[in-house]
Amino acid sequence: MKKFILSIMLLSFTINSFSQEEKAPKLSKDYYLKKSRAQKTVGWILLGTGVGIAAYGLITINSYTDNEGPLGTQNYTGALIAIGGGVISAFSIPSFISSAKNKRKAATVSFTNQKILWYQKNNIGFIKQPSVKIKIAL
Repeated sequence: MKKFILSIMLLSFTINSFSQEEKAPKLSKDYYLKKSRAQKTVGWILLGTGVGIAAYGLITINSYTDNEGPLGTQNYTGALIAIGGGVISAFSIPSFISSAKNKRKAATVSFTNQKILWYQKNNIGFIKQPSVKIKIAL
């Protein structure tokens, strides 16, 4: 009886090990193009917002003239706003990089049969010719 239980247990382990293989879903080029456009839009929004905030910070720095000196009371609000704008602008760079990667993934190469005109035995007809088709979605 012990041998029977042991063999059933070993069989169940091997069945589970073979059944756990799962393939990742193949994503289409439309998915990658949509993702690329969304990431590029986010990148432009972050860049524009960051530049605008940095410009506002620089204007704020130059508008205050009541600073007493290096050890007196100074207003660093404009400088902090300008630095924050620069940081927001820097966050747009990874978005642009990942957008370009997804756009490259969307470019596909496929093999098709293309119909061409061909002269055969005093007749002109269509034959199928194997061809490589490169699609680069813009």
